[in-house]
Amino acid sequence: MKMNVFYAAAMSLLLCGSQTFAQNNAVHGEKHCPANTGERIKMKAERVTDRLMLDDQTAARFKPMYESYLKELQECRTECPRIKQDAANVNRLSDKELEKRFKEHLKNERKRLDIRENYYAKFSKILTQKQVMTVLYPKRHGHRHSHATVRQDDDNRLIQDFVNERREIREHHRMRFEADGKQGK
Repeated sequence: MKMNVFYAAAMSLLLCGSQTFAQNNAVHGEKHCPANTGERIKMKAERVTDRLMLDDQTAARFKPMYESYLKELQECRTECPRIKQDAANVNRLSDKELEKRFKEHLKNERKRLDIRENYYAKFSKILTQKQVMTVLYPKRHGHRHSHATVRQDDDNRLIQDFVNERREIREHHRMRFEADGKQGK
């Protein structure tokens, strides 16, 4: 009996404590998840500078350059059409629309490549080549895909293939049904 009372009291304290903790996070949420893109860019520049372990003089030259690099990439990202979503909706879009979106996507990719080439030259003046690669390709630097990632990509591809196949079957049946309806009249 005493243990049940103890457990009930402990659970109520934990629940009250978790609610106040959640409220504190909501109040101070701006610090952890900035709503402003400029603040996010500055925070990322700080993290990258810390990761690269730059001295004060190099960090002072690197941060503004890296922030402008991120801003330019962000502008490209907002202009870029969603080509992967278009690939899933191939049957719904016209050829002209697909061609237009693909050309816009290629133009945007060229722009991103030009930005990377431009900043590669700038970063190379103050950083080592390993640091430049870490800055320009932060997620891919020195890492190969893990087997789990490859397996997950394969699973996603299989699921997408299955969904596309079902769509094609549904479309075939719809067209056949419409053709049968027209012949019956």
